[in-house]
Amino acid sequence: MRHRAHRFAVASAIAAAALVLGLGSQAAVSSTIHAYFDADGHLMFTYLDGTQVSSTIPPGTYQVIYDNLGADDLAVDHAFHLSGPGINFAPPATVVQSTLSVTFAANGVYTLQDDLHPNIERRSFTATTSGGSDAPVVTATTTTKSTTKAVSNDIVGADLVNPSKLPLRGTLTGAISATGKLTLLYKGKVVGELKSGKYKFAIDDRTSKVAFKVQRIKKDAVTVTGTRFVGKHTATVPLDPGQWWFFSGTGKKTFFIVHK
Repeated sequence: MRHRAHRFAVASAIAAAALVLGLGSQAAVSSTIHAYFDADGHLMFTYLDGTQVSSTIPPGTYQVIYDNLGADDLAVDHAFHLSGPGINFAPPATVVQSTLSVTFAANGVYTLQDDLHPNIERRSFTATTSGGSDAPVVTATTTTKSTTKAVSNDIVGADLVNPSKLPLRGTLTGAISATGKLTLLYKGKVVGELKSGKYKFAIDDRTSKVAFKVQRIKKDAVTVTGTRFVGKHTATVPLDPGQWWFFSGTGKKTFFIVHK
């Protein structure tokens, strides 16, 4: 009985490690991370599906996309700062967007904080590894657009595309639960990255309390279902290259990226 329990514990540990390292099909870990302050001034450091990087992250190289969306809804300014072994990223307020490649070294401890409010927004995470060998430390390199807030907050290298020339790609299946939670799937998987094109949004809205909106950063939001609507609705939306998110109008915004 003791051996059986031991085997079960070992198997459980292996399964958990596989999930964290992204070997499981439902793992939240992605090689792209979004960094920004939301409308309430909270520090966001999220994978593509919107899940926050918590106390641990698999070691390795990631693309971090930082967006300075301006002051929060209370007109309070914030200052993003990521630091740790080989990394010290603290962009000035004039930077609208910065995309950087960072390597989180195995067993390294990294800190996220708001330099203007360090006692409120500050947390640390550790790059953990199951293999025990340290990954090489690589100093972060950055490509920034340092300018005024009037510059479009697009993904680096993205070009605007005439919506009428975008091909029809398929259907995105979305839902709003009775509690107001939003989901968006493409071919049965959580939306993370898409090719540019026209997509049919098929939304199952089960509440009259929130809406389903989609928006390209720094562009007007498109309302697929309104706040008072309940039922099923479809709408075709052109998605040109850049950073997008879907949201309810009151809750968190979930990022996804559209490539050329």
